[in-house]
Amino acid sequence: MTELTEYIMRRHQMTLVVVFALLASVVVYFLVAFLVGQMGGVSIESALAYQKLRRMAYGFAFVYSIGLILFRRAMLGSDRLARVVMTRGVRGLVDHLSTMTILLAVLGEVVAIVGLVMSLLSRMMEDMMRLGGVGALLILYNFPRRSKWFDLVEAYQTATGVTE
Repeated sequence: MTELTEYIMRRHQMTLVVVFALLASVVVYFLVAFLVGQMGGVSIESALAYQKLRRMAYGFAFVYSIGLILFRRAMLGSDRLARVVMTRGVRGLVDHLSTMTILLAVLGEVVAIVGLVMSLLSRMMEDMMRLGGVGALLILYNFPRRSKWFDLVEAYQTATGVTE
């Protein structure tokens, strides 16, 4: 294995650990919401009292999710990656892929946190299931695939002639 291959493998493994930890935290949010809902019981009054806030949270999650997908397209688009390779080299490309994957996963977790807060306020597991599910899907959407990283590095090495 070359030094660059080892570097890619290390960075990918580190990124994978962070993304799995974020995904595990969403599972913990589900468990907390479930336990709080079971202990306190669902209250019709609390559900009605937070109905407007719940609608706002769902609207926020929708707009935020679309924005996050567009942000991902901008940060991991071919023009952006080509600029990264030209300015920082291939290692910079790997660093950029790692950093953006972690950042996007953290931003995806925000929706799950909103779901947890709404679930704790309204004592309805439904909020956590919907918003937590969207948060988990956003994290999985940004899941780092090692083969894709190797393909990108190879493609940009070939296209630009930059080897390190």
